[in-house]
Amino acid sequence: MAADARKDPIASPSLGVLGWYSEVTPNEAPASPVVTHFRRTGGGFELRKDAYDSAEISDKRMTADSRHGVRRSMGEVDAELSVQSFDAFWEGIMGGTWNTGVTLTGGGADFDSLAANGTTNVLTFAGLSGDHGLQFADRILIANAAVAGLNGIWTIIAAGAANLTVAEDLPAATADTGGTLTVTRLGKRLTIGNTYRTFGFEEALGGIAQFQLFSGVKTNTAEINLPPTGIATVKWTFVGQEAGGMTGTSIYGDPPVARSQADYGTLTFNAAARTITRASGDFTSTFSVGDQLRFTGITLQHLKKILTVLAVTATVITVAETIEGGTAAAYTMTRIAKATYLPAPQTSVLAAASGVLLVDGEAIGTVTGFQFTIDNGISGAPVVGSNSIPQLVWGARQSISGRLTALLQEGGIYGKFEGEIEANIIMRLDDPDGHWLQFAMPRVKLNSAQLDRSANEGIPITVDVVALESRRDDCEVTDLIITSA
Repeated sequence: MAADARKDPIASPSLGVLGWYSEVTPNEAPASPVVTHFRRTGGGFELRKDAYDSAEISDKRMTADSRHGVRRSMGEVDAELSVQSFDAFWEGIMGGTWNTGVTLTGGGADFDSLAANGTTNVLTFAGLSGDHGLQFADRILIANAAVAGLNGIWTIIAAGAANLTVAEDLPAATADTGGTLTVTRLGKRLTIGNTYRTFGFEEALGGIAQFQLFSGVKTNTAEINLPPTGIATVKWTFVGQEAGGMTGTSIYGDPPVARSQADYGTLTFNAAARTITRASGDFTSTFSVGDQLRFTGITLQHLKKILTVLAVTATVITVAETIEGGTAAAYTMTRIAKATYLPAPQTSVLAAASGVLLVDGEAIGTVTGFQFTIDNGISGAPVVGSNSIPQLVWGARQSISGRLTALLQEGGIYGKFEGEIEANIIMRLDDPDGHWLQFAMPRVKLNSAQLDRSANEGIPITVDVVALESRRDDCEVTDLIITSA
């Protein structure tokens, strides 16, 4: 009787795991890759190929032949935004390098004194020993100030040689000369650069115990969506040079181990107890709780499915799945390969409702949605004699564009659109554990305004937002600043 293919395992997206590692040499796995779990809500990688159909004409009126051409790996992965989880990929898409914070100390160490103007929200240093190094969109922590209200976290919206303007309301404070007074730039900061970074991805296809490796991968786009309700999300798209075949072994984990009647003798299956009892040998030398196993070359067709070990002793394995009773003297019993990826950071997901949106340094409480896309326009030219693209390069420029929706008010967003007035935007997302992720655009143009007069909760205005090269003296030449802590 022919085997029933319906009993064979089927891949399940909910059981799959995606792992990643940094490449040292593009399109090559390191000798000992460190693979980390990639947090996602959906999507994955796949091999794509060009296909060419023959144009030959014949009186049979059919296509004579078809060939495969250039191959590439492509990834589209959906995820919920969280702090630390995607730091390597923010670097990958921006081409820059994270810079860490700096601490300035008063009392003559780095500056003599610090004063605060509660009307203009300006901090003024006196006696700076050098450049303070603080810039637009930095978050600073002031500690040990004599005026207690000055201690805390502040967001810089403009910086001069000796002055800092912050978004929050400052208390009035005279020049503080305390030697323990400190001003610290918090977290780390990332801007645009020209450094290519490539990654490898392995997808463990849950349910069928297969693994597929994708190499030479570059981060092409990131679509960030910040809704007024719900969780903030990002959709990553990746472009890679190569996709390996599906195999039964992970690049980072335990390989499969096969055992047979020579190891365990005749096996007895107890349907009621969901147990497998061996006649000889020791199960614990191969199997552990949580392992998965499957049988091949066995007459009991139902045992072709993947089984999960719930408990194991030297003589008995208990599995989670339903099995049928019987015995088997001829079989191959394989412990399926395991992908032992390192865990991703377990930071909380972010929601746009927890944070702040600043336009030209002022908090805007009428924004009902903000989404933008970072696009590097990565592509590569096929070459003769190879079915893979040798180099993937950035497009002519990085583009950052999106849409911002706010309730219509006098002046405000519409006034900037109507007057073609450039603006800057800072959007910070806070998690409940004190971490934060911030996107700042030092120079934007608001285009193509649309009014929705059908809404009942006010008239929303939606404008196209284009991030431009910054032309400020108080920050790097960049179109986007990402900060995180």
